[in-house]
Amino acid sequence: MKDKFKIETFILREPILDFMDFEENPNKYLVSINYQKEEAEKILRKLASKVETDDLLYVEGVVFMEYQGQTIIPYIYWDEISALWPYIVNLIEDFITTGEGLYYFPDQPIEMKLSQKDNGIVFSVDNKKIFMDKHYFLTKVITAAEYYFEFINSTLENQESVESQRVKKLLEKIS
Repeated sequence: MKDKFKIETFILREPILDFMDFEENPNKYLVSINYQKEEAEKILRKLASKVETDDLLYVEGVVFMEYQGQTIIPYIYWDEISALWPYIVNLIEDFITTGEGLYYFPDQPIEMKLSQKDNGIVFSVDNKKIFMDKHYFLTKVITAAEYYFEFINSTLENQESVESQRVKKLLEKIS
């Protein structure tokens, strides 16, 4: 059975110089860390090799989300995913703490919002809204974040990151 909520993280293979071409052929530019792991690891290692010792690693890509065939975060919303995933985790932490959360993409004025409605959750990105079961949504998104951070840590042979620890605590909280 196909999952009704798809979350997939992509890394940018090459710079986007032709936006129309990117929009028509996203697979030419994007590599899935979920399904093209070896190629994604090579790209990530190459990016990391160009970073000075004390600099941060910036990884551009997409956190693609689709629910029941409705795209919530499309490919064209590529951004700096090494900041976007922590922002998504912050959004969830704020929601768990206060009942709502609001963040923007790192390099674009795209709003992400979480709020409670009845027994579910409303998640909106750039005014596209979806409503779903709260536990299902939180579990799926936090698990996808955990996969992303584990991918980064294992590929770069890092110790467990602060982000990975935050995600594990969130998973424990909602279980």
